[in-house]
Amino acid sequence: MILAMLLTACGQPARTPVPVQPGGCPEGELADGDTCVPEACGTGTWGALPVDDGTVHVDAGAPPQGTGTADSPLPTVQAGLERAAELGGGLVAVAAGTYLEAISLDQTHDGVTLAGRCRELVFLDGSESDGAATIDIYSRRATPEIRVQGLTVTGGASSGLWVENAALTLTATDIVDNDSTGLLATNASLTLTDVRVSRTQPSRNGLDGVGIDASFDVVLTATRCVLDGNAQAALFAEGSGTTVAFVDSAVSDTLPNRDGLGRGIEAQSGATVTLTRSTVQGSADVGVMATGEGTTLHLVDSQVIENHGYGVAAQAGATLTATGSRFDSNTDIGVYASDSGTVVELDTSGVAWNTPEAPGSLGFGLDVESGAALALTDCVVQGNTAVGLFANGQGTSVTVVDTVIVDTVPSPDGLLGLGVAAQEGAWLAATGCRIEGNTAEGVLADGDESTVDLTDTSISRTRSDEAGTGGQGIVARHGAAVRATRCTLEANSNVGVAAADAGTVVDLVDTAVRGTLRTVDSGGALGLGAQDGGLVHLLRSEVSATEGVGGYVVAGGVLELEDSSLTDNRFAGAVALGGTISLRGTSITGNVADEEWGGGLGIYANATFGVSTLSVVDCEIGPHPYAGVWLDGQGFYEIEQSSVSGGLGVPSGSHTLHGNSVFAENGVTAWGEAGGLLLSGNTFEGASEVAVLLDAASASLEANSWSGNGTDLLQQRCTDLEPLQDPDLSGVPNAIVCPEGSVLTAYDLLFTSLYLPVTETEP
Repeated sequence: MILAMLLTACGQPARTPVPVQPGGCPEGELADGDTCVPEACGTGTWGALPVDDGTVHVDAGAPPQGTGTADSPLPTVQAGLERAAELGGGLVAVAAGTYLEAISLDQTHDGVTLAGRCRELVFLDGSESDGAATIDIYSRRATPEIRVQGLTVTGGASSGLWVENAALTLTATDIVDNDSTGLLATNASLTLTDVRVSRTQPSRNGLDGVGIDASFDVVLTATRCVLDGNAQAALFAEGSGTTVAFVDSAVSDTLPNRDGLGRGIEAQSGATVTLTRSTVQGSADVGVMATGEGTTLHLVDSQVIENHGYGVAAQAGATLTATGSRFDSNTDIGVYASDSGTVVELDTSGVAWNTPEAPGSLGFGLDVESGAALALTDCVVQGNTAVGLFANGQGTSVTVVDTVIVDTVPSPDGLLGLGVAAQEGAWLAATGCRIEGNTAEGVLADGDESTVDLTDTSISRTRSDEAGTGGQGIVARHGAAVRATRCTLEANSNVGVAAADAGTVVDLVDTAVRGTLRTVDSGGALGLGAQDGGLVHLLRSEVSATEGVGGYVVAGGVLELEDSSLTDNRFAGAVALGGTISLRGTSITGNVADEEWGGGLGIYANATFGVSTLSVVDCEIGPHPYAGVWLDGQGFYEIEQSSVSGGLGVPSGSHTLHGNSVFAENGVTAWGEAGGLLLSGNTFEGASEVAVLLDAASASLEANSWSGNGTDLLQQRCTDLEPLQDPDLSGVPNAIVCPEGSVLTAYDLLFTSLYLPVTETEP
């Protein structure tokens, strides 16, 4: 709509007056004798031009001997300009017609106004002038001030209009179908209003085709202008002394040159370009590009949309700022920044629906690489492909404040769909953000020295892919670090927070991980997961309502909780399968059996996939259907100064199974250098059957207290075991050691997925 309005304001392609039809002229036209002409053309030979006795008149049909008066006009534009120069300036009025000539102006034309009746009817055509610009304005000494209006400038062999060492005001003019450059300016001041630069063609070598080239010490202001159908670059600005203001204007459909370059606006080598309420659309390569130290690009209430490649790119030390702007529906990347010293700042702006149109293109929302810096404030990043916000490389830094990153979808081959990703040493900080409805991972930190710092941010509803994999809220791997403070992770899929690989650390402070969902094909969800040396640490945080285990470690993963809670999860609050769980000041309550996997445990540790380590200090472990703590196989298990409640157990025929505070089986030994079980300074209470049940297992006990249990301690199936005796049994009111027969033990299923579902695909 904006582009259509600007095309209307700046004129349509050259036209010929049509006869007046019955009923009058179409809307926007008026009758001039027996023909209809655009309203801007007025009526009569000179239309609405302010002619007077001092005006020099030009008419293509005039005889050669004209003097320049209204009654005796000159036949060529150049002749009119020379006559005006003799008069010391003034208006050169040009009647309707086609003028096959290239014209030149210099310092002698200071104060001259060249005005056609209207651009729809006045054509200055330089196609018969060998190698020249159609209009050439060049001054060797002074800087003349010249005005041009109401023309269509066409047929230039090197450019339509060339300005050097002059000040030009250009109004209501079309520069169309020229070669190499539409408007070329050097060391000049230009004010353009209602100007169209269109269909500039590449030169014979297939290069150029630039609409406006403002190179070296050019001050250009363009208002209500249109640049469409040019090649290589619609607007090119170069040099530290060049400043361009592009206001209420539009760039569209820039075509590729021989090398495939087709950029809407390109600024380099220190130039400054400001777009205000403007649109850049349909470029073949990049919508807007800024390159080089000192180059600055400002966008205010503008949009860069539907370009066939990058929307906007800043690199090699350039600066890009945008306020109230949009970078939507581009086919590779919405906003791209690369190289040390490059700075991009977006405020109250949107980056949305960037989608690849061909194999090999990306569809990323924002991509920050190789040491560039990005700052987003109060922005919306929505509906992009593969990655919403991607930070990559050492020295790359991204700061995101009060921003929404939502609904990223996978690439056409089904990969990724990440909300935020930082890898290979990049640093990213997000404060007050909402990361929601993305695919595969909400936040990914990947690679040694990659760091993500989240504050007051929510990560929710991350979706799994079509195969049911992925959907994690936070994933850190390969040595990355993530810190989340006062954050909420809710209704993510498969895993709320995952850490994998040695050196990887995830810190959650005052953070909640709630309602992690299992997918149709997954065995069960995990609130927290750590594997292969990855560490997840919680301080004053909670993991609750997981459709699976609250906290899970495997194959050397580490899970640490301080002053935190694991509540209302399924199967177990925490599970260790060859990893380490350390709990201090933490509550584990209300965890229930899973419909598929069974359970109903506070903590479960298993030695099937390696030695597990469990340290529980000053914790509250509430009653659970099977056991507060279930230990299966030898490991390093310490439970100290904690309250561990038993429960009513699970009915099984005429028997009641478990409901233990602690259940140990399959070779767990008393505490020693090789591991075992240490129970010290705890309170075991409320077990309707047995509080501490040791089945073919042993333990070291010291200074525990017992209350309200059916049996406080039972050690059974003692073959190859040293039966418990003092001092371990000291203070145990009701202990049964190695009786004949045994209490039945059983449970439904075991949650033993060996590895976390952590997506390994690189962005």
